Parts: sequence; C-alpha cells; structure tokens
Amino acid sequence: MKTVFTTTFTGQQGGGLARIAYEISEQFAKNIGPTAIIHPGDKQEIYTDEKGLVHCTILSTDSTDPDYSQPSFTQENIAFLDSFLKKFNPDVIHAHDPVNISLIGQIWAINNNVPFFYTTHILPDKVLDFRSVTVMPEVFMHAIKPISNQYMKRFLNNCTAVVALNKAAITSNINVGIKRETIEVIPNGRDLSLYDQCKIADISSKDKFICFIGTIIERKNQEFLIKALKYLPENYKLILIGSTASKEYINKLKELMTKDLEQRVIFTGQLDYKKVIKPLEQAHVFASAAKMEVQSLVIIEALASKTPVVGISNETVDEFIDSSVGIAHSKDVTPKEFAKSIEKICTLPKYEYEKLCLNSRDKVKHLDWSIIVNQTLNMYKKHIKNGHFFSLEEKRNRIQELLDTMPIGQSKILKQIHNLIEHNTFSNSAKNKQKYKIPLSTYIFAGGTILASVLIYFGWRSRKKLKEFSSKKK
Repeated sequence: MKTVFTTTFTGQQGGGLARIAYEISEQFAKNIGPTAIIHPGDKQEIYTDEKGLVHCTILSTDSTDPDYSQPSFTQENIAFLDSFLKKFNPDVIHAHDPVNISLIGQIWAINNNVPFFYTTHILPDKVLDFRSVTVMPEVFMHAIKPISNQYMKRFLNNCTAVVALNKAAITSNINVGIKRETIEVIPNGRDLSLYDQCKIADISSKDKFICFIGTIIERKNQEFLIKALKYLPENYKLILIGSTASKEYINKLKELMTKDLEQRVIFTGQLDYKKVIKPLEQAHVFASAAKMEVQSLVIIEALASKTPVVGISNETVDEFIDSSVGIAHSKDVTPKEFAKSIEKICTLPKYEYEKLCLNSRDKVKHLDWSIIVNQTLNMYKKHIKNGHFFSLEEKRNRIQELLDTMPIGQSKILKQIHNLIEHNTFSNSAKNKQKYKIPLSTYIFAGGTILASVLIYFGWRSRKKLKEFSSKKK
C-alpha cells in the first residue's frame, strides 16, 4: 500500500488538525508501507525523514493567519507536484483539509483514477466558523456561506469516501448534501503510550489547578473560564496553554482580570504537545468552554492523562464527557454554575476522585493509533476492492465542477490547473479544448473581499488615530 497524505499546514501550524495529518502519515510510514505527505514549505523539496516518511514540500508564503501558509500555485509548482505524484504512484490519496494542496491532489486523483479520501476535521456546513483570525465582517461571512457550502458539497462529492470523526460530523456532511453511504466513521488517533505514566493529581494539595489548552481565540472561549475563576476560592489557579491568534481577544481577557486574578491566571504560550503532559498531570480538572470542537485532541489527551473534564456542550464534550469522567454542561450554563462543578470535583474524597481519573483513561482507550491505522487501512482496501474508474467525460465534468467553485478569487489557480489538465489529459479531445469559465460568483466573492478589506483597513486606521488622539489629550 502506497499512501499520500495532504495538508495545507506546516508542522508548526494548524493545531490539532495539522498534528493528525503528520502523525497518521508517520504511523503509516512506520507500520504499513511507503508513505508521503505533501505540505507547504519554504522551497520545492522532496526528502525522507528519520521516520521513513517522504515529504514533498510546495513553496509557500506566510499569510495573515499565523496558523496558515499560502501555497504558491505557479505553473512550476503544480508541475512539480504532478511529477512527484506520478513518480510516487500512490494507491490512495488522503486529504486532511479541503483546499489548495488537497484540492490539487483531488483533481490529480480524479485524473488518474486513484481513490481519494478526506477527513472532515472541520464541520462542512460551518467551515467559516473555524477560521482563527477574523478578516471580514460577520455580515459578509454570512453572505458568502452559501458559496462555501456549495464548494464543500462539490469537494466532498468528488471523494471516494468522506471520513467523519463522530456523529456530529456525519450530520454536518449530510447537511451539505453528502449521502450517508459515502461516509465512513473513523475517530482521531492518539499515541496513548505517552500518557501511560501520568500520575493522578494530588487532590489533597492546597492549590488546585485548572487547565485548558487551545489557541487564544474567541471560539475557544477562554473568557468564560476567567469569569468562572472569579467564583472560585483564591487557591484555584487557571493555566491557559496556547498561542495567541488574536491580540484584541487576549487584551479583552486581560481587561477582565483584577489584580487578584492576574496572580491566578497563567498564560504559558504555545507548548510542544509532548510538553503539555506535565501540566495535564498537574491539573486537577481540565476545563473547556470552547464553542465548537469537532473532536478536540486536547480533551482526548486530558482524559488519557487521567484528568477529569468539566465542559460546555460542543461536539467533543457531547461525545466524551459524562458523569463517569467529569461534568458536562449545556450551552446556557453560567460561569458561577461552571465554577461550582469544578469545585465539586476538586473537593471529592480521594477514592471518588481517583475513580473519575481512571475512568477518564478508559474512555479513550479505543483511540490508540494502532487501532485507528488499522481502521483506516481497512477502509482503503474496501474501496480499492470496489474499483475506481472514471471515463474521460466523467473526469472532465467532475474537474470542471470543482474549478467552477474555487474559493475567493483564485483565478490564477484556475488558469494553472486548466493548463495542466488540458496538457496532460484532454489534449486529444477537441470537445474538451474549451476554456473553463470563471463563474460570476467567484468575481463577486473576490470583489467583495477586496471591498471588505479596504473598509476594515480604513476603519482600523481611523480607530488607531482616535486612540492616539485620546492618549495625547489625556
């Protein structure tokens, strides 16, 4: 089995979504057979790392989003990617995000009758809600949602199978028009051996530690956790681990903190995932108020480290958290009620607390990579056995459908992909010599983005000048 995975993130970007892409690639390279991962880089390069995983890097540049790099889709880069895939000759291609490098991979797979899979780490009907940096007004995001849903539907319909992590992801896929029979359910994997030696936190200790891991952004809702901390005794401390994606949001968090809370809230910044084991081991409770998490790795890792969880209803909390491992709240819970639940767990008798901790570890024992890799491999084998072949006409129709719904104003990519397809696939078909037209929706999408960007810029500049004027006046 020769497998290619794709991701639009470097190894240092993308949070849990990117970690899964790299980790499953490493697991396949170690245990299954020749495996490659295509990802952004600072140059075109093909190399094999110490784990035996082949890397194909596409020249990319940093974007306004700190968790994302923009692949440069020049004719040279696309030809480089095409050449690599032809030489590697994969049996399957498996994407872990739905755009850019993965889209090129999907088009190549259609072109070459290779089974193509995509794992929905984000909810297809709520793609725009997962952005880490807000660059457009909410009203504009609402207006472009139908276009986003249309793109996702076409991308998903051109997959051999779509991998859903849980029931919430199944529902989201169906909401954008994907048939249930094309959806496979395989959860995220973890290297559970990393947490085997974690000790249970000392519930008798004077200081109580609450931990949360995640990028400092509104979707993760650290604001709620700080508000809840106000209702807890002074010996309760909150550890917030994660990089800052929004300076405005972290400033908002700091404005919430009195002098007392400043001493009780600890911002560690980003930590390597192996280094978070120590604070997880120290934590008496892992607290999550995140508004949306398809299948949060940090909650899985907290449970694996024998740490009870207090959470607010989201896709992951609903899947994993119950009274056997912590306390799950509805979305309308107040910070005061949330704080009472944390205190309730932290004041349990030692034997009851340790029972929660051991149950937590058992809750995720089915997610070890050895199990998840086998499930994934069996999925590949099933679909390869079922056969996978498109006629020339089917290829043309599927690829044109994808190109007609490319995201915001990427006409340059359209042109380069069209040139590649026309040269490699359709040169012998006069019927297919027609140029692919960029749809009106793309022009509207691009124009609206430019207009919104200009308005945001001038609004930001005006606000900045007003603040400077106010400071001088004071």
